[in-house]
Amino acid sequence: MQPSRNTIQKKLVYEALLHLDNHPTAEEIFAEIGDTHTQVSRGTVYRILNRLAEQKGISRIRMPNGADRFDAIVLPHYHMRCKCCGRIYNMREVSPEDIHIRVPDTEEYQITGYMILFEGICRDCGESI
Repeated sequence: MQPSRNTIQKKLVYEALLHLDNHPTAEEIFAEIGDTHTQVSRGTVYRILNRLAEQKGISRIRMPNGADRFDAIVLPHYHMRCKCCGRIYNMREVSPEDIHIRVPDTEEYQITGYMILFEGICRDCGESI
């Protein structure tokens, strides 16, 4: 694997991820950067996000029936998606050690990872109902 370079584009992508602070999609990050840095292409944003996620520099949140989201927090934690507004929230109070999953031992498959995404209604949406 080639060493990672710190490029201006990589810095812009990471700063946009931090600034948006809403578990943005690659398209949302591209839109954020494109407002002021038109020389950064959509493909570059996708490549940088994929590389950062592969290198564990950011977290990728795979969304069922939707675009992947990205998170600057790489420590183990879970997420909750509001069923009303679609916003993704960090669930810092719940850690992987808090959840016990019994996985049957079998030779039929090899588990290489898992994802848990909680669904609910956020405080803002709950207050407006």
